[in-house]
Amino acid sequence: MYDLSGRLLLVESKTTFSINTFSKGIYLLRIVYGNKTEDVRIIKS
Repeated sequence: MYDLSGRLLLVESKTTFSINTFSKGIYLLRIVYGNKTEDVRIIKS
């Protein structure tokens, strides 16, 4: 999980995790599976 400035905030290999401790804002979640990578935008309000 990255913030919008590109700073790495969280590395997790589980399928579920919590962002309860993160401040409100927009985050980027990078999902890697096999040889594929997908970036998903997360908005915490």
